[in-house]
Amino acid sequence: MLPLSSLAQQQKDLALLQTAAPAVTARLQQAGVQVAPLDLSAMTLTPQAWLNSPNSEGWRLLWLSLPDGRSGVLVPVAGVTHSAELAGLAESLPGVSWIDRKATFDRLFAFYRTLLGLLLGAALVAIALSFMLRLGIRQGAISVLPSVLSLGGGLAALSLSGHPLNLFSLLALVLVLGIGINYTLFFSNPRGTPITSLLAVTLAMVTTLLTLGMLVFSSTQAIASFGIVLCSGIFTAFLLAPLAMPPKRKKR
Repeated sequence: MLPLSSLAQQQKDLALLQTAAPAVTARLQQAGVQVAPLDLSAMTLTPQAWLNSPNSEGWRLLWLSLPDGRSGVLVPVAGVTHSAELAGLAESLPGVSWIDRKATFDRLFAFYRTLLGLLLGAALVAIALSFMLRLGIRQGAISVLPSVLSLGGGLAALSLSGHPLNLFSLLALVLVLGIGINYTLFFSNPRGTPITSLLAVTLAMVTTLLTLGMLVFSSTQAIASFGIVLCSGIFTAFLLAPLAMPPKRKKR
């Protein structure tokens, strides 16, 4: 793809031109065309001379040179469907490397998806243990149930909408878990009243949905999935947060 032949190929081309030039010149003169003597001294063309000429404009960014004199050329490709096979083929060729930025980012995002999933699970276990130590096993399990179901509700809404689970969806689950715990703590506070807790949680939920809920209508898939998980998870947490009320307040 690079419009610069190797020095070996240029030498072959020069030999062909030197062989063919006298015959071509003679035929042109027979036809009455005056031809100036051919000057082939400009060949061969070195890479440095080509880079300094206007002919390399637009290609210079693809040519990389090191201080020790070694150079490399980036060759863009299109229509690749088997990146792994091309990577294996490049390893068998000396001086050739296969660079797939998409595969690199896919591996990076997969690592962070796994890491966020583990952190979410660890956070959920820590929250459940803290509730059980503070409220007892039965009431603690009931108090952590809204958080678990809010995460499940966000994932269920994401699946029903046809969006895949990606890094942005997991980031939304982190927010759902944090906001859902806040709702639970409001209702589990023994010093508060149910009406006050309901008013505070409702206001918090409405403002969150009005601000972040607009992300659902984004045309970008990652942003839309973030909004779907966040809105559905927060709404589920709002509906189930009253389960965390102490038994005495429930009887009232």
